Amino acid sequence: VPNDTLKIYLVHDYVHIFKNIRNNWITEPQQELSFQLGGAEYKACWSDIRHLYEADSKTPLRMTKLTHTAVFPKVLQRQSVPLVCKVFDDKTVAAFEAVKDSLEFQSGTVEFVKLITRWFKMMNVKDRYSYIKLRDNCREPWKLDCENFKQLESICNVVSTCKWEGTGKRCRKLTKFTADAFLLTTKFNIAAATDLLSKHHFKYVLPAVFSQDPLEKFFGQARQRFGGNFYIDISDVIAASKVQRLHQLLKLDIIPKNDAKRTCACCT
Repeated sequence: VPNDTLKIYLVHDYVHIFKNIRNNWITEPQQELSFQLGGAEYKACWSDIRHLYEADSKTPLRMTKLTHTAVFPKVLQRQSVPLVCKVFDDKTVAAFEAVKDSLEFQSGTVEFVKLITRWFKMMNVKDRYSYIKLRDNCREPWKLDCENFKQLESICNVVSTCKWEGTGKRCRKLTKFTADAFLLTTKFNIAAATDLLSKHHFKYVLPAVFSQDPLEKFFGQARQRFGGNFYIDISDVIAASKVQRLHQLLKLDIIPKNDAKRTCACCT
């Protein structure tokens, strides 16, 4: 950047990375991922997720959120974030612990699900008080010297050992693009939050604001305004942005109710 005082942090959308991790797992030829944790080699097997779902589906009281669609997603269903959240969930980890005496599975599967679940919860903090309502410290807003930064760094160290470095067919590793995007996004989000907290004196940072969700929501609403047409042009986008701006002005009560003829410069 020409201006030395300006910093720009280029990151990927962490929600898409979250989906890519699951997709890399199930598209690997053996549906296995190997990584290192605490100096030991672990292996995460998707077959363990399938076996857990099959065992859980036979019980009258379900232990997990796993569904047939979440465990056996079709191509288009792999783009659904809620389906990924059904796999990477605290209930999945707890269910593995509950059936460890009756079901054989790799300990790496539990560790991998636990790591990615914790990472997504720390990256997806949208509310200031969600960690209190949900009694989960992983959902706490980011502050200076918070424990989340250290945990995210340790998760990055694990994911870096799960990156495919070869040139041939991928074997028990994440693709290089997915692993690099994971590391870059996590570290740059921490750097951007630290900059806001230390230099701009923010009290806290909600990391979910770094996602593309608001942009995707806007384009989704724009398509719906024009009959659910997926292929909208620039004039449709401009018209949708004007409507959205008007809604924001009305929400802030900028236009008085007793003066219907009064206009705002932003609307003209």
